Amino acid sequence: MNLTFGNIRKSKKLKYYYTEDLDDIEYLKKLEEYHLTIENNFYSSFIEIENYLHDSKIKIKKEGNTVILDVHSCDNDLNEPINFHIIFEEAKIISWNCVKENGHISRLNKKYIPTEYGYEEFYEDNEKKYVSIIMFGKKNKKTIYYPFVTIQFQKIKIERYVIGIRNKN
Repeated sequence: MNLTFGNIRKSKKLKYYYTEDLDDIEYLKKLEEYHLTIENNFYSSFIEIENYLHDSKIKIKKEGNTVILDVHSCDNDLNEPINFHIIFEEAKIISWNCVKENGHISRLNKKYIPTEYGYEEFYEDNEKKYVSIIMFGKKNKKTIYYPFVTIQFQKIKIERYVIGIRNKN
């Protein structure tokens, strides 16, 4: 489902949210395989924050050759806010696209400000690392679509902070 340089690639994880009818056991097995791929090939600490990502409020910033996801979420058990940056170093945004309700992928031609984090997919192609992130936001009057951004990067860093006070972990 990734549109990079005009080529649509089959997603390893995201396709299960849109096209595949898997039973729970198969789905959990595929998700576990995906988590192992992230831990082994990308950034193992990403799994620690993954539970806070879905439906969290996000902003995407580009500063030089760094792409920053500013994430605001909540720990439901402790009932307190959790804020952190996911920092993609030596990174660039390859493309903005959208997945329509019918699964069709097209370029996103208008300025879009994401409001909620949806799902991500990490993958490698020609020894380069990529992540595609699907977001949720305002609904279009005509149809429902889900914008996603594809980022090429070298390293990932996670920085947790309290609003007004930044603490690096």
